[in-house]
Amino acid sequence: MIAMAQAVTLLTVLQTFNAQRTCESGSPVLERYSKSAFNKGYDMIKSDLSPEAVLSKCREHCNVNPGLCTGFSFKPGKWIGTRWEDSSCVFSKDKFIQGGINYERAYEMEYFNQICLNRGRMEEVCNNRTYAFTVYPDMEVVLNDTSIVQARDRIDCMDKCLAEERFTCRSAIYDRNGVCHISRFSSSNMKSMRGSYFMENECLHGLSRCEGFTQYIMEENANIVNSRVL
Repeated sequence: MIAMAQAVTLLTVLQTFNAQRTCESGSPVLERYSKSAFNKGYDMIKSDLSPEAVLSKCREHCNVNPGLCTGFSFKPGKWIGTRWEDSSCVFSKDKFIQGGINYERAYEMEYFNQICLNRGRMEEVCNNRTYAFTVYPDMEVVLNDTSIVQARDRIDCMDKCLAEERFTCRSAIYDRNGVCHISRFSSSNMKSMRGSYFMENECLHGLSRCEGFTQYIMEENANIVNSRVL
């Protein structure tokens, strides 16, 4: 039941913002939904390049075909021995089909939805990011030290997080009452909350990604695939 409720809410919000918002005065950018996919589309990219490289190609396709691409489902390939298996993306241009929406929970896939955020701030902080936020619909977290800001909608709440100058905004919650909470903290301790959206800022770099100290831990018998000396 929770998965179904999440699906319905996700679909409603994607429909609303794709229909009502354009990027005439902003920048097109992707938001990411984990373990999600639309099960039908009009075109596909498949490649045995690294998942990051394929994801970049999928994003570029959407950028040059804005009228034909409202988002895409992405399945990353796994590293097998000495090579990557195929990664793929299926593009969507219309969320509706015969009164319904082709949506499904897919635990090995991700859905990237195209939205529009403030151009100036996007170019400043998110210019080289594949996606700006990871969104968890029907989820909420208890975060310390949050600030409430005025926001017209969920997308504007993201804009307010990126534009915050008093502190580094690492996450935002757009709750079921339409209130935008922004925070210097992020959290993995999510709880189900119908109608709320927990949104993690993915535009941060380096030490700004966490509040505190960056530390390294040793992991035995592990290698970084496609690593290089800098």
